[in-house]
Amino acid sequence: MSAFRTRARRLRIAAGAPMIVLALALAFNVTDAIQRALPDYASAARKKVEDSDAARRKTARRATVEVRPAAGIQACSFTFG
Repeated sequence: MSAFRTRARRLRIAAGAPMIVLALALAFNVTDAIQRALPDYASAARKKVEDSDAARRKTARRATVEVRPAAGIQACSFTFG
């Protein structure tokens, strides 16, 4: 415990500096630019899942939602797929 007390100031500075840098990065949307610049690390896994037979069967079905309107409003329907 005494080792922590003697180094507490340095530890707080070492922990606080990255926190300030990350807060500034979030405030100025630097994280969005980094995310767009880096390649998509999950693309291989997503492609494998999307190209599977199960995914093709699930996405081949079309879903239609009927919306029943209140009095005086025209009916409409939405088709997904």
